[in-house]
Amino acid sequence: MKIALVFCGQPRACRESFDYFDRNLLQHEDVDVFGAFWRAPQKPDFGDWTFDDLRMVDPAPYAAERAALLERYTHEHSIFHPSENVIAMFQGFALCNKFEFDEYDVVIRARTDYALNRRFDFEALDMNQLHIPNDGKAVVTLTQNDQFGFSKPEVMRVYFNSLDSLPSFIAENRVLVAEAVLDYHMLRNGFDASDVQTHDMNLPFAPKGMDKAYHSLIRTDYHDWRGVDISNPKRGKLRRSIAKRVAKLRQVLVWEKPR
Repeated sequence: MKIALVFCGQPRACRESFDYFDRNLLQHEDVDVFGAFWRAPQKPDFGDWTFDDLRMVDPAPYAAERAALLERYTHEHSIFHPSENVIAMFQGFALCNKFEFDEYDVVIRARTDYALNRRFDFEALDMNQLHIPNDGKAVVTLTQNDQFGFSKPEVMRVYFNSLDSLPSFIAENRVLVAEAVLDYHMLRNGFDASDVQTHDMNLPFAPKGMDKAYHSLIRTDYHDWRGVDISNPKRGKLRRSIAKRVAKLRQVLVWEKPR
């Protein structure tokens, strides 16, 4: 099978993640690597990654769209799910749809700081489904993980178009959490739980700091991109308070059928 591996948004921990993808995917499959990243003053460290199609995108033209959406957002902004970052993430998703995927059997979208710690038998999987990690979260939603996912190109085109659902998502007074936006968007486009397959990802990292369970994210630059000092007790209390409120709101909002 021919596979497209697609990264987008912020190029984080590329050097550290390469070995995970190399030994569990690149060495075993026919893979082309795509990247659509926000251009920054400092050149990113891609480590050993080489890209078949790499696009560094000027973020400035996208700021007005984020500002317009944020003007309509009425909920308290979370420092742990920054509203502007959530919107920017889905703007990054939209960049992925500028690539040509028709020749591929499977399209994988992943964060660059995701540690892929298992192999997949892609031939044995139903590519009419969206395949995502089962990360053991207490609140199980339709697309409960926004860090890694794969399917056939037609399904991933829908997945990458999540930005289209943000105006109505915000208009319906929903809380800007990335997984909730994905749920809402996929439900609007005819997907339900039967269209999603979750997988054990052999999570490599033990609970530490802000991660209260085993996980797959390489946290080398957490402080830089979140701007949160988790060693500060006051910030820690604020984080836990916000996380509880977001979790409670997600339980109420995420399963409501989109209008």
